[in-house]
Amino acid sequence: MRTFMGYARPDGSVGVRNHVVLLPSVACANGVVAAIARAVPDAVPLYHGHGCGRAGADLMLHQRTLVNIAKNPNVAAVLVVGLGCEVIRAEGLALAISLSKKPVEHLYIQNEGGSRRAAAKGAEIARRLLADASKIERSPSPLSVLRLGLECGGSDAFSGITA
Repeated sequence: MRTFMGYARPDGSVGVRNHVVLLPSVACANGVVAAIARAVPDAVPLYHGHGCGRAGADLMLHQRTLVNIAKNPNVAAVLVVGLGCEVIRAEGLALAISLSKKPVEHLYIQNEGGSRRAAAKGAEIARRLLADASKIERSPSPLSVLRLGLECGGSDAFSGITA
């Protein structure tokens, strides 16, 4: 059987990377996520430009996308950062991500008393998550569990399909 060296996750998936992700629940939290990433350069910020103006199917798609990005096998742990007044709540994202049994924490900028305090607390959490993730060792895993992602080059509407 052919194998690769991967990071086994509690949900049975296996990653080739061992990232600690900083996930804003809303674009308004991108600044604090950036400050955390500057303080903890080994953490991976996943910025997005979307905000509170979500409803119905669009809201569900946005939330599901954020959760599934965080549940990617290459992610060891997640810190969800919310502003505190957005529609897609950091707490709800963290709960949905936790179903993958990976470590996940959340904080709200408004609850911490502003951006600087939230960034300081977030950096502390990120450092702890990184320390825990660094203890995860690679192990031989069957190729059958390897997931590959392709990125569309954006050259035309069919480039992703062609890949």
